[in-house]
This record gives sequence, structure tokens and C-alpha cells, in this order.
Amino acid sequence: MLQNSSCPSLKHRIRGCTVENADIVSTLHSLTCKMRILNLNIFHTHLLVTTVLNSVGCPCHEKPTKEPSMGLRRRKAARKRRNNQKKKEIKKLCKAEAILSAMTNCYQMLNTILADT
Repeated sequence: MLQNSSCPSLKHRIRGCTVENADIVSTLHSLTCKMRILNLNIFHTHLLVTTVLNSVGCPCHEKPTKEPSMGLRRRKAARKRRNNQKKKEIKKLCKAEAILSAMTNCYQMLNTILADT
């Protein structure tokens, strides 16, 4: 689906692993939880999320849910009708692509650190 369209720049930059940020496992966990929230219904991303969470041994924190007010429900329903489903999917896939890129970078740094020991 992304082959025929380009990804726009994301509003919020995905925080990846850097030399200054030495806590690679924590960053990987955070990225994995973001990937899980996207809920892409793609087997490979689901498998990746499950594998990373199992290897880290720490589940994603669930946000507490509140009962939405009637006005909020109406706004959400109107927003859903306005949004084009295809654009929404492309945006989710672009975000997933950015997260996967950051996760790859983290794993490369982790492999480098492990090779040096």
C-alpha cells in the first residue's frame, strides 16, 4: 500500500536509540508498545510485538479508560465519518515504518555493544 504513496513527515518524531540515550531496552520497549497501539492487523508486526515484549519481560502499560461524554462521542462519530479510511491506513503504515526503522537502529546498536563485550 505504501509503494504508490510517500510518507509525510510525522508530527511527533519517533524517539529512537542514540549514543546519548544508553537505555536501549527501555527505548525498544517503548517503541514496541507504540507499535502495539497502532493495531495494524498484520501478522508479522503482531509477531514482532509479541516477541519483543516476551524477551523484555515487561508488558505495555494500559491507559486508564473513561466513559466518553455524549458530546465527545458525537465529535468522534463525526470525525470518523469525515476521515477517509485509506488515508488513515497509510498514516498508520507510515508510523509503523518509522517505528520499525527506529527499532532496527536500536537492535544494531545493541548488537554492536554485545559484540564489543
